[in-house]
Order: sequence, then structure tokens, then C-alpha cells
Amino acid sequence: MTHTEQVGNKAHAKDVTVLFNKQHITLQQRRYTGIELKEAAIAQGVAIQLDFVLFEVKHNGRRDVVGDHDTVEVNKESEFAAMGNDNNS
Repeated sequence: MTHTEQVGNKAHAKDVTVLFNKQHITLQQRRYTGIELKEAAIAQGVAIQLDFVLFEVKHNGRRDVVGDHDTVEVNKESEFAAMGNDNNS
């Protein structure tokens, strides 16, 4: 194995998989803004739009709103949900 392959493998070892709208997505960092999380989810096939409201789903079922410029730390236990801003609900 070359040094480049070893470095590449170490980088991938730091990736974290989280749930986003009940789909698994892989993230390469630990800190993201709300808009960066939505962009990453869209890039990995989650059917949302950038103007959707983003929530961090807590283990007790509570959902905390994550604004586009808010920063969150992610780990393997992280779960997020995004939905359209529907004023009829």
C-alpha cells in the first residue's frame, strides 16, 4: 500500500454516517452549518430543497430547528430531518 493510499484510508476512516430524512448519508467533517448539511444531503440523493426547514432530531424525540447559518457537531448518532415550510400545517 502506498503512502497516498494510507492517507486516503485514514481520511475515509473519519467519515461519519448519519440519518437524514430516514436515509443514510456520509459526511467528511464534524462541523456543518445547516445549509451545508442540506447541500450534502441533496448531493447524496435525499429529496429535499435548500429552502426546507432543517431539524436535528434528538434521542428523546425532540426536534431542534437548525438555521442555515447555525453550526452543529455531527457524530454516528446524529439524525436530521428537513421538510418544506408549509404554512397550512
